[in-house]
Amino acid sequence: MAEKKETSPSSAGQTEDLEQGAEKDLPDNTVVVEEVGPARVRIKIEVPAERIEARLDNDLDELRRSAEVPGFRVGRAPRKLIEKRFGSDTRERLKNVLVAEGLEDAIEKRELKTLGEPQLDIEAIEMPEEGPLCFEVETDIEPKFDLPELEGIDASKVTVSVEDKDVDETIKSMLAREGVYEPVSDGGAEKGDQIVGDLWLKVGDEEITRRDEMALLAGPSNLALMSVELNDLCESFVGAKTGSQVTSKVTVGDDHTNEEARGKEGVAGMDIKEIKRLKIPPLTDEWLKKAGWENQEEFRSMIKENLQRRLEDQASDAMRMQIREYLLSKTVLDLPEDLSAGQIEQAENRQLVKLMQMGIPEPQARTVVANKSEETRNKALDDTKAFFILRRVGDDYGVEVDEGEINGQVAVMARNYGLRPEKMRQQLSSSGQLETMANQIREVKVLDKLLAQAKISEAKLEKKVAEKKTAKKKVAKKKVSKPSDAPKTAAKKKKAPDK
Repeated sequence: MAEKKETSPSSAGQTEDLEQGAEKDLPDNTVVVEEVGPARVRIKIEVPAERIEARLDNDLDELRRSAEVPGFRVGRAPRKLIEKRFGSDTRERLKNVLVAEGLEDAIEKRELKTLGEPQLDIEAIEMPEEGPLCFEVETDIEPKFDLPELEGIDASKVTVSVEDKDVDETIKSMLAREGVYEPVSDGGAEKGDQIVGDLWLKVGDEEITRRDEMALLAGPSNLALMSVELNDLCESFVGAKTGSQVTSKVTVGDDHTNEEARGKEGVAGMDIKEIKRLKIPPLTDEWLKKAGWENQEEFRSMIKENLQRRLEDQASDAMRMQIREYLLSKTVLDLPEDLSAGQIEQAENRQLVKLMQMGIPEPQARTVVANKSEETRNKALDDTKAFFILRRVGDDYGVEVDEGEINGQVAVMARNYGLRPEKMRQQLSSSGQLETMANQIREVKVLDKLLAQAKISEAKLEKKVAEKKTAKKKVAKKKVSKPSDAPKTAAKKKKAPDK
């Protein structure tokens, strides 16, 4: 364990007498800094008795000149009476001053880049009647690390172009917002269809939760209801028909109201009553005029330009991510344990809030977050490491962010939220997000600086084809029963309140 000693003079808050020469004649504080973990140190400080006595004498003399003591004129009370009457409080105040001065001076003289304010229990520190004042504190500091080679980092740039079918899909998505779901008379359900029916959850033969007249979408989903994840069930809707029953194996979450069922394997199912398909209206001149466009050619041109710009932005983001991954993989950096735990907790809280904003009940949202805890942990740690690495690179390259750049981002957000820029800036400032925004702008500039000196190669865009599930996997995840095969006793089972 590394241990270093040095002495440093206390420098702040001195009274007039000490500032004029007495202070420099006093012995210095003794400072010991020990490494106690990754990017964490213990600071031990010893304030000499001579320094304490000199400061105490000075404080009492100052107090004697101004204290009002019954029976004496101001400044005329005996020193011993002042010590008896005010000595205890004076010593306590001096202790607080010496601790604050000593800690501040030690951090400054040792050039310790602390993360946040050191947590010190001032009440637990005792001011000695005689002898030195000793105290210690542990605090996290910025991790020390060596940067990898920054010149000529390999990166690939994907060349992208927008095709007519991409424009068609975008227009279809826009028109779909005004579409309506209509019943499907024959055929099986397709991806995106609305499935209406009675949803239930069983553990063994017991139905523990039921929700009638539910409407879910067929296809992949992050939906969690009844304390279970329903992705497999929603995927199994594809191909199902009205009147059938679709089931899927699930694991009951730890937040279900039925405590005995928590953590057990179960079956979620839906008795399908109706299948509806979204009917998308056609693109008409009337729709275009309402949207503010003269003709389809002008409208399609605008969409194509926006798509091209978006793809180019995505390509740039992908190259920045390559640089970021290079820095993370080539840099050995140990984070303070407390800092790591705090970042993980913050990341999980952000995920929880995002899910709840999407309308998912808190218990189900917590289940989703818990199931992704390992993924969240790794991402939070990588984000924190990247923060320190990019800040260090930015410092070395002299990358700065000016007010114009911040105001530009604020203006964009203000337009999106329908607010005036000054109102948007005020909200960001009060919530502490303005500093986060400035740091994000700086990180992008740092990555772009590295990209400017990187070795960039061209790469073709490979379109991914979704893998088809094997029949065996479908059977394992999905069971579709005809109406005649559906359990007739399902509705008679005792229902437990769902969550």
